Amino acid sequence: MGPGEFEIPAVRGVGGSLIYFVAEANAASVWQTEFEPVRRDHSLDDAGLQRIDHFSQSMQYEEMLSWLLYYVALFDVSKTEPIEIADPVGLVLSQAIRSADGRFRVVLNGSAAAQTLVSRFLHAYAGAGVQHICFTTDDIFATAAKLRAAGMEFLSIPENYYGDLAAQFGLDDSTVARMAEFNLLYDQDGDGEHYQLFTRAFAKRFFFEIVQRRNYEAYGARNTAIRLAAQSRFRNLPAVPDPSTQHPLP
Repeated sequence: MGPGEFEIPAVRGVGGSLIYFVAEANAASVWQTEFEPVRRDHSLDDAGLQRIDHFSQSMQYEEMLSWLLYYVALFDVSKTEPIEIADPVGLVLSQAIRSADGRFRVVLNGSAAAQTLVSRFLHAYAGAGVQHICFTTDDIFATAAKLRAAGMEFLSIPENYYGDLAAQFGLDDSTVARMAEFNLLYDQDGDGEHYQLFTRAFAKRFFFEIVQRRNYEAYGARNTAIRLAAQSRFRNLPAVPDPSTQHPLP
């Protein structure tokens, strides 16, 4: 530990990551001391992101039970029923844990198939880790508009998804058109509604999700196969060359 550094207890987590335990009274001083503010363009409006909704960790299929027991033993959380999700090239097993107030949520994903998005992530990073982080917003349409204006690229969702959406949930045409404009995904559960927005993957591996929950506690599982297929299509697109690195032919 270097001069002036905090002594913060921690435990090892998935993929060798660290989970730190910081007293609530000291949290502000830790951030102010250990980190420097990032320069930002103040001409950009706040996009409306509020807090982390959940994060997703990918791991070897055989490790899932061990890491599930790790979280259940370490934290006061409950677990959902595991579900199987169809990736275009195999099945993914997914299971979530959450605290009683819903402010701590983790989704665990594993796959025995070699070419699923989970398996490609593990191969690229040589081990398990966080594959995406999800943020909440109170107005996903306003957030999407501001992020797009700031240059954020969204994952492209096929048009036929929105035709099926209107038929299944009876949404009005204007709402569906707005969702299609920003590549939003949607789900309902009783009286609850759930909007999802995904960025394109950085280096075709890590990505962000943004959600708006309205009395909805799940994770939009019905949309996961759509998202995985869209990410698979994006992965297979040819890379666009950087003009600055190109040289004229002799």
